[in-house]
Amino acid sequence: MTLSTGSRSLRRKLPLLVSSLTAGALLIAGVLAYLEVRRGALEAAESRLESIVSELGTLNLASQTARLGLEQRIAGSPRVRAALNASSFDSLALSEMLDSLRTPIESGMPVSILRRDGGVAFRSGSFGGEMDPDPTPPRGEERAYGPFRSVDDRIVYWLTIPVIGPTGEATGWIAQRRRINDAQAAGTITMLLGGGTRLLIGTKTDSVWVDVAGGVVNVSPDSVRLGESYRFHTPEGAETLAFSQQLAGAPWIVVADRPMREVMERPRTFARNALGLGSLLLMLAVLLAWRTSGRLVGPLEDLVAAADAMAAGDYGKRMRPTTGADEVGRLGTTFNAMADRVAASEERLRLQLEEVRGLALRLSEANVIAENARAEAQRASNVKSDFLATMSHEIRTPINVVGSYVDLMKAGAPDPPTERQRDYLERIDESCRLLDVLLSDLLVFFRLESGQVRFEMGEGSAAEAIRTAV
Repeated sequence: MTLSTGSRSLRRKLPLLVSSLTAGALLIAGVLAYLEVRRGALEAAESRLESIVSELGTLNLASQTARLGLEQRIAGSPRVRAALNASSFDSLALSEMLDSLRTPIESGMPVSILRRDGGVAFRSGSFGGEMDPDPTPPRGEERAYGPFRSVDDRIVYWLTIPVIGPTGEATGWIAQRRRINDAQAAGTITMLLGGGTRLLIGTKTDSVWVDVAGGVVNVSPDSVRLGESYRFHTPEGAETLAFSQQLAGAPWIVVADRPMREVMERPRTFARNALGLGSLLLMLAVLLAWRTSGRLVGPLEDLVAAADAMAAGDYGKRMRPTTGADEVGRLGTTFNAMADRVAASEERLRLQLEEVRGLALRLSEANVIAENARAEAQRASNVKSDFLATMSHEIRTPINVVGSYVDLMKAGAPDPPTERQRDYLERIDESCRLLDVLLSDLLVFFRLESGQVRFEMGEGSAAEAIRTAV
């Protein structure tokens, strides 16, 4: 027999229930764990990008501080002032001084001393084939940066350093072409940043930005948010996580970003591993549930079969004993004990029923006999009543005759009685009246037995009743 609950048997429903609960628990745990890993990956990536930008800002500030001192020293040099005033100066010494402004990757790049009228007072380095399309740098009283340009696969810009005269105005400028990117430095930066992480430099007013480890890239200035982590989509549509910060001492904004697909690589790997492990655990849970359900539901099916047999009147069916002292085993032991008691009670009831049936049969026979006896007694009573009624009628007739003759004799017919005769006649008359009263009472008694006596309320003589009784 199969224990059934609803449309499925418990043997099937229990594994499905356990599997569903296990799958739900694993799914919830997996989702929560994935969300935690994802949150951790995002926080780690945001912290990493912020750390890169902060470290770069710190290094740039230290570099700018050191360079500003160098630039001020060179801009205030007598040789530079002599070149601007068209005085005699040592060009070789001036070239060596201007060379100190260059970094190793800027070797040979032009550095010029410009007069206020735009003329070139001195030039070190060569423009050559890398001539800037617009070599005139911006002018002003402050240190200024030109826009980024790509020249011969190099990202360059003009840096203008004012040469302040005695009146506080710029008497000229030192214009240096500077370089951002370098192949060797790009490899080092890529290795330090890690695969996929970019370091971009640009301004809010320019859509052309420089990848420090690569070339020029397009970035929408409107998507840049300073001092916080944010996400934006590249022109190719890739979602990217970024952190931006303004560089101190420069008009540039530095952005460190990383594609979200790489940020989410660890959570995706975790999700794949969790899915595989969860599938394995689910299969183990299903297998264990099927095996456990067989061991658990089997005794319950025996119990249901025994209960159905008992309901059908078969009290000999018992649940097979199970090993162990678990709830199912105790249930089986209790059910078998209950079945034994029910069977014993049923046997006692059967014997009592048979005894009651015997008593009922004997009682029925006794009732028939009693009914016959009652009928016979009724017939006898009827006969007796008829007999007494007839007898009283027949006796009353001669008594009435005797009474009549007594009355005649007392009246003097045929001859007047003597005193003695009159006394005898009185005695005979009293006896006749007594017999008549006795017969009347006897008839009343029989009418009482038959329920035919009717009473009438009225006035009577108590003395007469007492005298009659006496």
